[in-house]
Amino acid sequence: ACAAFADRSAHARQAGAVARGSVPVHLRHARPAAVPDRRFPRVLRAQPGALATAALDAGFRDRRRAGSDRAGPHPAAPEARPVRAAVGDHRHARPQHAYYLPAEALLDESTRVGLEEPGHPHARNSFALRKPKWVEVAVDDDGLVVDALPAVDYLFVTPSHQSPTTATLSLERRQWLLRKVELQDFVIIEDDYEAENLYEGQPMPALKSLDKTGRVLYVGSVSKSVSPALRLGYIVAPRALIKELRAIRHAMVRHPSAFLQHAYALFLSLGHHESHARRVNQVMQARLAAAGQALREFLPDFEFTMPQGGASIWVRAPQWVDAGELALIARNHGVLIEAGDVFFAKPPYPCPFFRLRLSSIAALQIPAGVRALALAVDELAQARGEQRAPRLTH
Repeated sequence: ACAAFADRSAHARQAGAVARGSVPVHLRHARPAAVPDRRFPRVLRAQPGALATAALDAGFRDRRRAGSDRAGPHPAAPEARPVRAAVGDHRHARPQHAYYLPAEALLDESTRVGLEEPGHPHARNSFALRKPKWVEVAVDDDGLVVDALPAVDYLFVTPSHQSPTTATLSLERRQWLLRKVELQDFVIIEDDYEAENLYEGQPMPALKSLDKTGRVLYVGSVSKSVSPALRLGYIVAPRALIKELRAIRHAMVRHPSAFLQHAYALFLSLGHHESHARRVNQVMQARLAAAGQALREFLPDFEFTMPQGGASIWVRAPQWVDAGELALIARNHGVLIEAGDVFFAKPPYPCPFFRLRLSSIAALQIPAGVRALALAVDELAQARGEQRAPRLTH
């Protein structure tokens, strides 16, 4: 598996200069979830220069001993598998670096890259700099469709809460996907998106923790689980690849902020991350419940599935609605929605899908916001000559 990474990386380097072009920048209406922890400023003030990377890794080991089988801030015992690099072995200043750096090292114009459809636009934008051959992979209510997986060299997946549909990949599909990795000879890039924000059901093991062949590259950040102000992320990968990614990153920025890394290491080692995550999950669960109730009340003809976790709801409007047009009208009513076309490589028109992000709005304000969104839908329906289904009013 290390050889597979190294061979593809060498092939990418031999392909010549990278074609640098403009990449679409998609507006993100809501910032990542963060419920302020009053202890965190004290952590920032405590021993800012006295901690080493060992403190960060100690925090990871403590969480592994607690029984976690996830990767990321609690990986599956990388020290027990020499092919793995410890999480502390590579950190980057921005979450998007976790997409850009592997793309720079591994992709070129001949590389077949599989992306979920719909899927994560920021990953697509970062990979697009290398102009790979795109391969769309279908998504259903249970996440990535594994049975009819097309031929790819790399496959980008968000198994915990699929971006943007929020579907969770089942354990059976995860195991079958890892079997496909060997049968079809490709590498997975796993973004365990919002894995810690689980409110119902049992947590699923990360693909990385189930991987026995070293064919899963695991990426993530702490910007959603702790604070968007902490531009820290991580990559768990074979050491040969980590070495090359370090060299690429060094050409961009010598190193991320050591101060932030030390502060987060202390925050993690003192157990504050776990308690902070529990409070975030309680708040977000209340917001999701309020949003679900408001959608059923004010937009009964709109379809959605309540997610098991995360900070958003993926909504499908009636077929006549284009979410991009609705977003413009909703803005005039004081409501921001994320039109779904940015998540598709080939968006339909009209595109009835949109995402409601709940990271930066209080639960008590959500019903009024959905009510205002319903007024925007009425305005769009009147302009289109469409009849709306009756709804409950107060």
